[in-house]
Amino acid sequence: NNGVWSGVQGADWQGTVHSMAVHHDLLYVGGRFSGPSSHDLAVFDLTKQSLLLTPDVKTSDGSPASVNVVRHLASQNAMVVGGNFSSVGSLSCACVCSFNLDSLQWSSLGSGLVGQVDDVQLIHDKLVATGNMSLNNSPLLIAEYDFDKRSWGPFGTANLPGPSSRLSYDNDTQQVYVSGISNDASASTYIRVWDGQQFLTPKSGMGLGSTISGLSMLPVTSNNASSQ
Repeated sequence: NNGVWSGVQGADWQGTVHSMAVHHDLLYVGGRFSGPSSHDLAVFDLTKQSLLLTPDVKTSDGSPASVNVVRHLASQNAMVVGGNFSSVGSLSCACVCSFNLDSLQWSSLGSGLVGQVDDVQLIHDKLVATGNMSLNNSPLLIAEYDFDKRSWGPFGTANLPGPSSRLSYDNDTQQVYVSGISNDASASTYIRVWDGQQFLTPKSGMGLGSTISGLSMLPVTSNNASSQ
């Protein structure tokens, strides 16, 4: 603030921050925090410099919960969180939960999807989720939520070598980039590109031991002003 760093006060932030998002001067922070009064999701008022909301994020079996991604969906007027949890506050909500920015109420998205969500993106008015998930007891490598039908299903043909982790969408080419870990003995990191009909494999892969923490589209302009 004005060139000076300061800590975010009012919450126990011991642990790891996985994702943050800002809307109307409210900072939404998700992660895995280990302090005695910590919550894996917190909402902080940047104007008042105070903690506004700390919903209790839990798993049903008592294992460590985490919020891996926080994403603002302007078209839905909602903040969506994904991770490893089975409830947020008093609401039963597995791995993906939506927070309405007007009513300040939590709601679940569909039913049947369980496991761990690592990333979410709004693509063609549908919410695409990556992670180690299953839908109605069937493994699912990458999922898609239809807001009109209020139901989850597979994204495309879902022909991936293993659970997906991160994704990014290119508005120009309308291609979806997905990374994850292969199920074979190498457990190597992969990248695939969805062209609208199938997943394509880049000509060169990632080196051994590679880890992808995030994917982002970066617009580049060449000297002749054409998009790259």
